[in-house]
Parts: sequence; C-alpha cells; structure tokens
Amino acid sequence: MLLTADSETYPRVLIYDSDVGLAWIDTPTAPLSVFDRLSPQTPTSDLDSDDYGAWHISTLFQPSEFADTLLVSSDDVAFYVQAGTLTVLSQNGFAALLPATPATQPSFFPVVRVEQTAAVLDVVLHALYGLALMPNPPGLSTLSAAIDALLVQYAIHTAPVLGPATPLFDVLLAHAQLTPFEIYVLAAKHNLIELAIASSAYLLSFPLNALSEADAERIGPIYLRKLFFQHMGRICALQRLLLVLPAPHLAVPSCRVADVEALESAWMLAAAYLNLQARPDHTPESLQATLGPLLVKVWCKACRTALQTRIDALIAEWGTIKRTI
Repeated sequence: MLLTADSETYPRVLIYDSDVGLAWIDTPTAPLSVFDRLSPQTPTSDLDSDDYGAWHISTLFQPSEFADTLLVSSDDVAFYVQAGTLTVLSQNGFAALLPATPATQPSFFPVVRVEQTAAVLDVVLHALYGLALMPNPPGLSTLSAAIDALLVQYAIHTAPVLGPATPLFDVLLAHAQLTPFEIYVLAAKHNLIELAIASSAYLLSFPLNALSEADAERIGPIYLRKLFFQHMGRICALQRLLLVLPAPHLAVPSCRVADVEALESAWMLAAAYLNLQARPDHTPESLQATLGPLLVKVWCKACRTALQTRIDALIAEWGTIKRTI
C-alpha cells in the first residue's frame, strides 16, 4: 500500500509518547517527516481516513534518513524501520511482507500492517536492532508473544536476537529470577537451550512432585527429562558426599572407641535426615545448619577437628556440583 499526503491537508504529525501521551508536531519542523517520504503521485483523496489519521508514531522508531518502510501495529502505532535490518536475519523475508532489496532513495515507501500489537512489535524491533529493553522490561506475556513472532512468524535466526548476552536474553533472564518455570517453559517451547540452562538454575527448589500434567505437556518430554535429571543428579551427588564419614584420627588416651562410634552414628543420623529431605536446592548455609550442631555433641578435640574438616570438605564439594540442566 502506498500513501501520499500534502502539508495543507495533513499539516501536523501525531506523536505518542509514553510519558506525556499524545502530542502534535508541525510537519515543517519534523525531520524527514512522513510527508517527505510519501509518493506525490497518489492523490490524498484516495486515502482511507483509517489508514493514517488515527496512527500514533513510536517514540523510538521515528522518521530518519535510514527508514525506508513503515510498519503499523494492530493497534495503529506506526514504526519507521529499515527493511534490510529486518530481512537480513529472517529466513522468510520477514514473512514475505518486506521487499528483499528496497530502493536506496525511494520516493515512496511501503506501509505494512502486521498482526502484532505495538507493545509486542516494539520488543520484536528492539531485538532485531539489538536495543536494550531495560530498565523497564516488558511483561512476560508480551515477551512470549514477541518471541513467537520472531521465531515462528518471521523465522528470525535465533543466535543474533536470543543468544546469551543479547538484550532480549538478558531481560528474559531477569524474569527468570521471579518466574523461572514460565521462562523454562518458553525456552523449551522454542528449543532455546542456553535460556533453558540459565533459567534452570532458579528451578532447584521447584517441587517436581507437584508438576501437573498440563505443565508437563507444556515443557515437553525432552526438557522435562533434563529437569528431572538436574534434580536427581544433585540429590544423588549429595547422597554420595554424605556416605563419606569424618576421617579417624590417631589414637589418643582421651578418645575412647565409644566416642568414635558416637561421632559416626551422629553423622549417619544427620545424613539420613538430609537424604530424607531429598532437596537439590541445599545451600552451604542449610548444610552447615544441619551438620554443624554435631560438633556440640563431640567431646574429643581431635574428633571435633576431623568433623569440622569433613563438613567443610562436603560443603566445598557440594558447591562444585552442577546447578543447571
């Protein structure tokens, strides 16, 4: 669709700003305004009032010397973009909506309607342009819809927009601290392994026994298996660590056989308690809180030293156990 306008009929541009709301800008002072780029060959009488009159213009993606295409969201917000930036990462020419090789200095530019809302399209364009989404990140539903659009509808290559350290990856990881399961589901849906690995670190306390069938289906068999193996792997690793008793010390007159047996019994009792909990999310503090009180019950100084050495070693080894899928 080609649009035209003249400054007498449309003398001003309506700008939408999230801080101040709607504002009008006189076209003579608007740099490279829409009227500079529209075809002079099409009479303004041919335009539908719905095509342009009600549009708001994105506060970030505004007219510039690089813009050659106008995207319009489903809720009538216009985004000035460079077609090449959108198509270079797309495997389907941005859903075949944009020309593969636009003119370098067009006298007019295409206006393309897309099905995404302005909020979703804004995230899509931020990702394609590599722009930061912080410090006010979009909501999870908006991010999810944007990722669906990027990877499914527009067939965007994953690594440049969703690889580690990209702005979109960072904002998703920020959400993972509060809603790790939803981020993990999103990662599983699109096979985003790096995001799944990063978000799984926040799922150590997730109760797998409470996982519903619906949630299991959302994750899918591959990533559900990874999550179970993550939990079971850490639990089994802790069990192996707890099997190692405090090292015996050299015989001393003040330490009886009964004292050594009491120490071993206390250790095994504490180990049984930790194994019964079967928690993959134990922290150094929680392990110290369970094993530390054993020191109070040991009278032999050498036994206490051996016990403390074993506790310290166990906590250090526990810190090396893999925390992600």
